[in-house]
Amino acid sequence: MIELENVVKRYGTRAAVDGMTFSIEARTLCAFVGPSGCGKSTTLRLINALIRPDDGMIRIDGRDISAMKPETLRRGIGYVIQSIGLFPHWNVADNIATVPRLLHWPKSRIERRIDELLHLLRLDPGEFRAKFPHQLSGGQQQRVGVARALAADPNIVLMDEPFGALDPPTRDALQGEIRRIQAQTKKTIVFVTHDMDEALRLGDRVAVMESGKLVQFATPAEILAKPANEFVRQFVGGADMSIRVLAVARVAERMTRGGTAEGEPIRDSASLKEALTSMMTSRREALPVTDEKGGRVGVIRLADLARL
Repeated sequence: MIELENVVKRYGTRAAVDGMTFSIEARTLCAFVGPSGCGKSTTLRLINALIRPDDGMIRIDGRDISAMKPETLRRGIGYVIQSIGLFPHWNVADNIATVPRLLHWPKSRIERRIDELLHLLRLDPGEFRAKFPHQLSGGQQQRVGVARALAADPNIVLMDEPFGALDPPTRDALQGEIRRIQAQTKKTIVFVTHDMDEALRLGDRVAVMESGKLVQFATPAEILAKPANEFVRQFVGGADMSIRVLAVARVAERMTRGGTAEGEPIRDSASLKEALTSMMTSRREALPVTDEKGGRVGVIRLADLARL
């Protein structure tokens, strides 16, 4: 668990982070979102002790990080940034191995970990191990950056707008990969973004920030249903909130248990937006729903999607 208690960071007379208090549960994905200059990246750097707070306390698993050596803290936290920061003269394997080598892992263990992570990020080790960063696309470089952050198997991974410079299709694909990786590895991931759609799609919890203050900290569904104030309402999208609910809510939340329907089944983990697309494509008003093992668990109807 990551806990912030009345954390303040000032630059001159301005508080970039002003009395921030909230807790991030272990094994969840928390998105920090807000306009430029709201304090989200500063808060991320405070968690990693790249900068120190002027007031307040930050604890990780109950330990005050100010009492820890910065290098010890950071070796237990993966860090991914927008500029990626791969070492240009090292190949993919060497870049991924950076922290495990600092931790003096045996060579055989490092080699296994490199292959494991490349498979996890859907990069063929035989093709990508020996490549250099300039030989990779932007999306591939970002995947290697994520693999490097995961290399030493940290419990926490911090991501500072890692997909901001990517084209929309690549960005969408990598968003899905991060959600899949988090579900598979159960890491605690803290993700900074200025894009509310990205925050709502990825976050188990979303911290909405404005002018250094925490405005709302809640699940995506709660933020859409009950924005804390007019700033959150407008940042979420005002009149478009009902459309956003379709992308956030899951079929499992709206389906009817039991029942029968014809057509291509849809997973209970799919979004209502995906269900609506499938219904429109197949020209059906109901679809069978399956669980992750492929077993039939219920039916989702067009009328269920309208209960926004």
